[in-house]
Amino acid sequence: MEMSDSPEPRLEPELASSEDRYRRLFDEDLTGRLVADPDWRLTEANGALAGMLGVEGPAQLLGRCLTEFAVDPTVLHKLVAIARAEGKAGPFEVSFTRRDGEVSQVSCSIVANRDANGELVALRGQLIEATESRHLQTRLLGAERMEAVGRLAGGLAHDFNNLLTVIGGHSERLLGGLAPQDPLRSSAIAIQQASARAASLTRQLLAFSRRQVFELEPVAVHRLVTDAQPLLTKILGDQIAMLLDLPAHLPDIRADARQIEYVLVNMALNAREAMAAGGTLTIRVDTTDVGARALRERPWLRPGRYVRVVVSDTGPGMDPLTKAHAFQPFFTTKQMGNGSGLGLATVYGIIKQSNGFVWVDSEVGSGAAFTLLFPVFEPEASTPSRRTTDAETILVVEPDDSVRAFVCDALRRRGYQVLDTSSGAGALELFAAHSSRIHLLLTDVASETVNGQPLDGRLKSIDPTIQSLFMLEPDDGGGNARKVRPGAPVIQRPFTLQALADKVREVLDSGEGRG
Repeated sequence: MEMSDSPEPRLEPELASSEDRYRRLFDEDLTGRLVADPDWRLTEANGALAGMLGVEGPAQLLGRCLTEFAVDPTVLHKLVAIARAEGKAGPFEVSFTRRDGEVSQVSCSIVANRDANGELVALRGQLIEATESRHLQTRLLGAERMEAVGRLAGGLAHDFNNLLTVIGGHSERLLGGLAPQDPLRSSAIAIQQASARAASLTRQLLAFSRRQVFELEPVAVHRLVTDAQPLLTKILGDQIAMLLDLPAHLPDIRADARQIEYVLVNMALNAREAMAAGGTLTIRVDTTDVGARALRERPWLRPGRYVRVVVSDTGPGMDPLTKAHAFQPFFTTKQMGNGSGLGLATVYGIIKQSNGFVWVDSEVGSGAAFTLLFPVFEPEASTPSRRTTDAETILVVEPDDSVRAFVCDALRRRGYQVLDTSSGAGALELFAAHSSRIHLLLTDVASETVNGQPLDGRLKSIDPTIQSLFMLEPDDGGGNARKVRPGAPVIQRPFTLQALADKVREVLDSGEGRG
């Protein structure tokens, strides 16, 4: 019986055909394709990649390192570090300098090839031209920002004009009741003129450049509510009754008393709008412990002891859509021109800046209950910060060895993973080699730049989730402070360990996007 031929000869044409198809796909792909060693030395490249880098063809790239073309090789090293740990990395945006000198933006993703021992031996990469999309994105973001600024300015101008209408109207009434020879007439005229000038200024309002500055201090909420009762009663008017449920003794919170009073006033104004036909507003203050059960119901809370303020009304309540958007800026249920939609959004911001939480429970026909939680202020406590874990990594950049050791030791004892260096260049090396996320950059070298960019800006362009905290000298004449981006968190030297720990925790928590 004649034996059949071995399968190997029949497979050779199929393998050759498959390799030919792969080669055509690789070479003709409109996206840049490459194969490189772990040091980014190119062993294969296609025509699209050659076009991105401005060379004549793929042959001009073989044997060269892709890092030669990168404006900042840190991004490429970071990709390798992540791929070595996770098997793949990206997409990251990389800037390349073409042979003609132009800079192109490219989105780069890579996959790791490993040998039998699991060692990284090669990189397979895909690069997509992003220069035009980046320009378009920048224009769109600019347009959206201008729209948001315009809406904010319009809302604020409306609220100010309401106040100025009252001032101008009463000054006009005063003028009408004063004789021409009355010595108070000149004062009434001055009030009216000032009101008119202020109205002109509101028309030129463009934006706020910074958030309000809070003066945090121990506050007894139950006493603050008692002191605000006459004002709240006046705001509610005769048709709405106000009930207070206040214990005689409660722990303090740490907040700005004026801002908390503003929250209560805004709640009263909302209640007056909701209960135009009359009703009851109840303010209850007590303490509560947030434990596992509460966390299951509202996972964005943090465990601990809180002072709780519940402001409830007997109004018509909210439908699910209104309740879901209640705290969003510019959202209002009032008719066009009758509300800015900033009231509850401002309340939300104040509560969050006080390290608290706020939510609303409401159903149509059952009124609304706003719950405000403020952490109990415990000045004697020296416990670790609220939510430090080994997973949170801080990169410390401080040229003074003794200060750096002091800071790093304090942070490590509070459970953080700490990387430290004395310079911006060293920070880039640590950042590129670290295979997992770095959560916070703690630095005093705000003026040190890499390729013309501030250090924090360079790192944030690679990983937008990284937070920054700047250590500033109080007597530096403002030189470094002027180079810190507007609104960036700072801590003034000299600072205590507790102040540093609190500030670090505050900055890290501000980036969570929850609550």
